[in-house]
Amino acid sequence: MGKKEEKRPSKQNKLLAALLRALVFPRYLRRRNLSVARIGTENLKPPFLLLPSRGGPLDYIVAMRALSPHPLHFVLPSDLVHSAEVPLAAGMGIIIAKRHFRDADTMRKLKICVGEYRDAVAFFPEGRRTVDGTGAYFNGDAARFAKELGVPVAVLRMNGNYLSCPPWNGQDSKVPLYAELVSVADEEEIKTLSAEELHARICERIKTDDYAYQRAHAYEVNGAHRADGLHRILYQCPHCHAEFMTYSEDTRLWCASCGRGWQLSEFGELLAEEGETPFSAVPEWTQWERQNLRKKIESGDYRFGMEVFVRTSLGGRRFSRKRKGILTQTKEGTALEFPDTKERIEWKNDELWGLHIEYDYRRSKSSKSWGDVADLPKGDARYYVVFTERDRLTKFAFATDEIYQLSLQAARN
Repeated sequence: MGKKEEKRPSKQNKLLAALLRALVFPRYLRRRNLSVARIGTENLKPPFLLLPSRGGPLDYIVAMRALSPHPLHFVLPSDLVHSAEVPLAAGMGIIIAKRHFRDADTMRKLKICVGEYRDAVAFFPEGRRTVDGTGAYFNGDAARFAKELGVPVAVLRMNGNYLSCPPWNGQDSKVPLYAELVSVADEEEIKTLSAEELHARICERIKTDDYAYQRAHAYEVNGAHRADGLHRILYQCPHCHAEFMTYSEDTRLWCASCGRGWQLSEFGELLAEEGETPFSAVPEWTQWERQNLRKKIESGDYRFGMEVFVRTSLGGRRFSRKRKGILTQTKEGTALEFPDTKERIEWKNDELWGLHIEYDYRRSKSSKSWGDVADLPKGDARYYVVFTERDRLTKFAFATDEIYQLSLQAARN
């Protein structure tokens, strides 16, 4: 028997794409007044690589609308696509891959899409949603993939998607959406720029800040529960420095340790109930938390340890039964141990980046919550680690980013 032919990516079904744009997408975009600007893209036409920012559930729909009527082959993580949705995904030309894909098969499919089909291709370089509306760190893979594909590169920076449904809150708000399609490099520049230069250019042009966008346009998010869950990312008090003692409800955030409180205004500003406001913007607060973490990691004082529950997936959305584990993390890296089998899985400090996390994770809207979850990939397996203590998830995710970046800095030195 001959070698089995490898599966080719599906071409986008033009009729299906037209129906979705005409009948389905408007339902999600209703009352959001989406507008798209194009900057330096006069000569941009397929095939090219599109790198969209990652803000919220509407990212894919906004990207498809922004590129209309051109076909767009999107790389989406397998955990976002239900088995029943696979035929629809294939009809839309979607390529299903592992999160933070680096495999040769996905690259082969992307090359077919740009080389044979002459279509645009896209993936989220950040690989996870931003928790504070400012975009998330990503490594240099996008630049290396761009050079290997050899086609022009553009970014789609989107504003409003995060504010519409923050991951720590989950409530839908009808915030106006704005996207900018921005050229990064043409075909000649792809050849002459180094991967490091191209990565720096992508990082600069994909930058977003949804809270700055909200303030600049005075867009209101006036829901009565707009601050619910804010303590999940603002876990450290700027006054007494206590961790995991913040709470939030309705429009208020407060520290149970020192009693200080803040109101989240309808314009996204934090206002102290008494005294000065140390951080009026959510990203300023999270940046301060990151800086504190980085200092502890650099000094070697950072230690994380917790009993967790773990479910393992070898692909798609099928998971094993949960089992107990011990999750630890230091400057040297991250480890997951299973006491019942004595199994130990390790990630060195330069292995984990762009950690995908979920607050109050549910496999579907009607299913029971697993709790706060971190997705730790290893080879073909993904370990969904369920945290057993409140509000540790954000700190763990921030620390993972800082540990990775410090490892790169040490390697350069």
